[in-house]
Amino acid sequence: MAIAIHGSSPALISQADASVTTAAFSPPADSVLVAMVLAYSGSAQPAVSGGGLTWTRRVRQNSTGSATYAEIWTAPCPAGATNITVTATGNDVNFPSTALKVDVVTGASLAAPAGNSGTGTSTTNVINPTGYTSSQAGSRGFIAATSGDGAAPSSTDDEVAFVDSNGHAGLMARKAANTASAGTAVTFNLDASGTGSADWRWAALEIRPGSVDASADMPSVSVPATPTPPSVRIDADVTTATVAVAASPLPLGASAGAGAGAGLPSIAVPAAVQTLSVTTENAEIVNVGPLVVPATPLQLDASAGASVNLPAAAVPVTVPQLDVRSDATVMLPFVSVGVQVPLPRVTVPVLPGDAMDGAAGQIEFNGTVLGRTTPYRWINLAGWRDKPSIDSGNVPRASRHGSWRGRPLLQERIVLWTAQLRTSRDEVEAAVNALEQALPVEEDETERPLVINDLGTPYLIYGRIDKHTLDQSKRLRLGLAPLVLQWVCSDPRRYNINSTGVTIPVGDEAEISNAGNTATHPILRVHGPATTPVVVNETMSRQVGFAVTLLAGEQLVIDCDRGTATVDGEDVMSTLTGASVHPSDFVLGRGTNLVSHSTTAGGAEVDVLYRDAWA
Repeated sequence: MAIAIHGSSPALISQADASVTTAAFSPPADSVLVAMVLAYSGSAQPAVSGGGLTWTRRVRQNSTGSATYAEIWTAPCPAGATNITVTATGNDVNFPSTALKVDVVTGASLAAPAGNSGTGTSTTNVINPTGYTSSQAGSRGFIAATSGDGAAPSSTDDEVAFVDSNGHAGLMARKAANTASAGTAVTFNLDASGTGSADWRWAALEIRPGSVDASADMPSVSVPATPTPPSVRIDADVTTATVAVAASPLPLGASAGAGAGAGLPSIAVPAAVQTLSVTTENAEIVNVGPLVVPATPLQLDASAGASVNLPAAAVPVTVPQLDVRSDATVMLPFVSVGVQVPLPRVTVPVLPGDAMDGAAGQIEFNGTVLGRTTPYRWINLAGWRDKPSIDSGNVPRASRHGSWRGRPLLQERIVLWTAQLRTSRDEVEAAVNALEQALPVEEDETERPLVINDLGTPYLIYGRIDKHTLDQSKRLRLGLAPLVLQWVCSDPRRYNINSTGVTIPVGDEAEISNAGNTATHPILRVHGPATTPVVVNETMSRQVGFAVTLLAGEQLVIDCDRGTATVDGEDVMSTLTGASVHPSDFVLGRGTNLVSHSTTAGGAEVDVLYRDAWA
């Protein structure tokens, strides 16, 4: 889940007082509260409390001899809370002033939300300080800054500013979007709104995103073995013993593939066959028969950890048939049945880009890596960062100059990669065969993932091979030959290789950030029970809703890219409400989108799944 600012965040509170308290608010579960504090206090350091939460100061700017504090605190809120308040206290009786802004952040790491930080001062009116260098992709920057006395300051970042009755001024701001990659210098804009000297004192903090790893808790497997009582045919009196069967499962284990958060791995218990032998006194060995653990295919949802109980497997034991002569005594021995249960295997699909090493100069297509460190050496790339041709959408006017304006649409993207096969004579055939296996001719309209890292940040697109040429002159046998690959991509947009998910409770709203430069189509998963669910992009004034009633456990899945809507696989497009746009017109625009979720009755939440998109 990407970092987002939750709609329950309370407003800035500032007073010429030693203590300020926010209005009541209700943060959701798995959120992190970020408190930005500015205090003019000489007798005591500021402190933050409230909500029954554990608050930690993460960064402070307090120059020697100064009574001015700029601080940022955090508190995890894993269980959520209802109608809580947060208080900042400076505890100064001489001209006190305190300001507090609390942001409710979703998608942040609960265990370690604070990344890098920085502080600084300046007397320049307008500054653009580097707050810190990002430690992790997808983090968000926050800053608290005092500007001294005077007019309310401003910022080109998302800011709230104040001037209290004592004339003290400052602002709290955050970056409008998450930082795309680690190692980025994150700068902020601070404008004291005047021409004279300012008195900037600022503290900046990086809030890091959380992570969701695929995991599975291995269950215990109980395998009872219940044999049928043995049958004995006799000609005289005999003594019989009980056949006891003991189940002895082997320990269980699991192994997981690379990657996280995508796909449904499976656990299967294949058949295991063992043969049991029973030896009787003064008799030959009798084969009791095969022991079989039936195959049990299971499906495991490992998107955020799960557990499953494997059903018991009945182990049939064949009844021994004994022929006993007169005056014979039959002693049936204790029978120990060892039941072998194969190890369940948990697999997580390999995600696009996982096979790459993260450095520039590599391409991955359908899981095969090309470029640096491979026999297929990069020479040139065309069509990757070029903007494809545009269909203007304009329609000529009848009997008038010009045309009616239409929506511009990008045509498909053509990506052309020129390379050189470079390997030893002994390995050239293996390299050519591996390349041919990685470039199939599709039997349908299937497009496969293409990830290209040309400058340091990988991007994802889906396409199919349109051209594959390899120089077959004598140089090929020597391991040196020109190579050309061309892909056709029906969707020309380049995407973040990591998908993002934001969950919005019914009756609530959330800020969703698309860090790309063009609109992206999300997938909306509405959870039941709910009647007539509606999802609204308030920023773009577009909504999509369906006159359906979802039962508990049902999901309405709206694929905005494909323009479909289904409930448990059944098409419900005919129930689209009159105020709705077609699902294919419901997008997340570039930058921040305020998205809300409502129903006419009931309702749980909606999951908004998307990737940042670039044209």
